[in-house]
Amino acid sequence: MGGSGVFNTNYWNGSGSYPINGVKPAFGFGYDQKGNPSIFQSTTVSSQFQDALPGAPGARNTFRLPWQKNLDLSVTKDFKLPFEHHSIQFRADAFNALNQVNFTGISLSTSSPSSFGEFSSALDARVLQLALRYQF
Repeated sequence: MGGSGVFNTNYWNGSGSYPINGVKPAFGFGYDQKGNPSIFQSTTVSSQFQDALPGAPGARNTFRLPWQKNLDLSVTKDFKLPFEHHSIQFRADAFNALNQVNFTGISLSTSSPSSFGEFSSALDARVLQLALRYQF
């Protein structure tokens, strides 16, 4: 979770945000009030978080991304050639064969409350590849 960018204990990373007074808003994959994919039901939940104080590490791993679902498939067929020890192999691969949407790139910055908790990107959709291999 990104805060305002005030340095905490590390000069390369800004301060993190953490829930105020141990508040744990309900979260899980769904859609917010604007209809965008989000882990919170509303972007107004950003008011329940504050930046870590300079010199304080704050909380870590407050939230996790939703489950990633993926199924990769491969089909191969070998064809023997009349020459000695020669063959051709045909291969078809499908990555994310069921074309599941796996969201990433979550916005957890208190400096942009209008998109707090929303996903900004997703992993690749279904990818198919074909290969032909000559072995000798």
